[in-house]
Amino acid sequence: MSLDQHPDAHVFFLHIPKTAGSSLRLWLETHFDQDQIADPYMMHELAEIDDPAAFLSQYRFIRGHFSYSIIRQLLDHDPLTLTVLRDPVDRFISLWGFLRAYRIHDLLPKVQQYSLQQVKTMSLDDFIDAIESNQQSVNFQWQTNLLGSSITVYSPTPRFGMPDAADLACATQRLQQFAWVGLTERFSESLALLAYTFGWWPIHNEPRVNITRVRPKVADLDPTMRERILAISHIDQALYEYGCELFAQRYRAMCIDLLERYGGRDHARLEPPLSAEVVTALLKQHYAARLRRRDALALPEIRSMDAAFEGDGWYELEYTAQGEIYRWSGATRHAQIVLPVAPEQAYRATVRVIHIISITTLQHARVIVNDQPLPYTLLTEPDGATAMLLDIPASLVPPEQPFLNIQFMLDQVHTIATDDRTLGIAVSRITIEPLP
Repeated sequence: MSLDQHPDAHVFFLHIPKTAGSSLRLWLETHFDQDQIADPYMMHELAEIDDPAAFLSQYRFIRGHFSYSIIRQLLDHDPLTLTVLRDPVDRFISLWGFLRAYRIHDLLPKVQQYSLQQVKTMSLDDFIDAIESNQQSVNFQWQTNLLGSSITVYSPTPRFGMPDAADLACATQRLQQFAWVGLTERFSESLALLAYTFGWWPIHNEPRVNITRVRPKVADLDPTMRERILAISHIDQALYEYGCELFAQRYRAMCIDLLERYGGRDHARLEPPLSAEVVTALLKQHYAARLRRRDALALPEIRSMDAAFEGDGWYELEYTAQGEIYRWSGATRHAQIVLPVAPEQAYRATVRVIHIISITTLQHARVIVNDQPLPYTLLTEPDGATAMLLDIPASLVPPEQPFLNIQFMLDQVHTIATDDRTLGIAVSRITIEPLP
């Protein structure tokens, strides 16, 4: 299902905990202006708002650990909904490892603080025992509950009932209606399907954050333990199996559609499944075709990093002490941004870099525009920031490519004592000016 997203449509990312949703959120948020994104992410944050329906209606992008029924009631219409499912056994193990490592803070409701403190000392076997003995397996079938529960009363600490056949039937029906459904186990393919669905530029570097590192693998589980987890999450298992079938159908349909629309002579004998390289190349043509149908115009002269953009390799938005907006690159040595422009026109791009860990990071960087390496000049601005200047010839912006794909290839990224991330360059804005 390929959508022409209406500029006023509400998009809702239903984030089921421990399904790679935190990683996905980073990429999703770059596709919306910062003032279009609703702040609340947890249920207790939503519950503190006096009029949540009026509040959410102001924003285009809503994301968080909210059930579909609650958001559907507050918006009073069906949003374009996105979600990711995960194998319930793997999700259960990941959740246990995450809860053991979770840093407890005073902002959490007291009951959650108490529960988290108990889990910290539990082995996986102890954790399963506790769930079974307290008959609290309901808390860990969140996939069915968040999708299929009809509960619309929300509180800081929501407690769903045990999901039943009716909840499962409702959840599967809603999955069919969702704009996009991904799978943690097929994350790369899921991101490709998401890019296809909305006509976005395909991702180059998959974001990976909030990963539970200390945990056993499903393949290493004792068979008895695996069966016990399956018994706890058997309804989620049924939902997940349906989600896998739905994803396979949509992914295959995407591949067929891309081949029919954009396939060339080299693709004549291909049929699904397609290689990642072929899918990426066809998705880039899909993005360009969407731009041409929208009659893309040249950008405003200055594009701040809090405005919506295509691309990846960037961390979340940050602010200097003076209030200037910027984003760090550095999760890998590659970052890119894709900006629509009028074709057959030469441009000068000025990239304002306000932080670097080492000056050699910029001196040795490579900048590639629409697959062509370009030279650049470094200038020091009055406030100490560095400007990267590069001239882009009109030959790199043909009619079939009305965009600038600017890629930053760094020779290295760095860690510092005050930050647990690897960092590259901190970009505040990009200025695009037509050249005669």
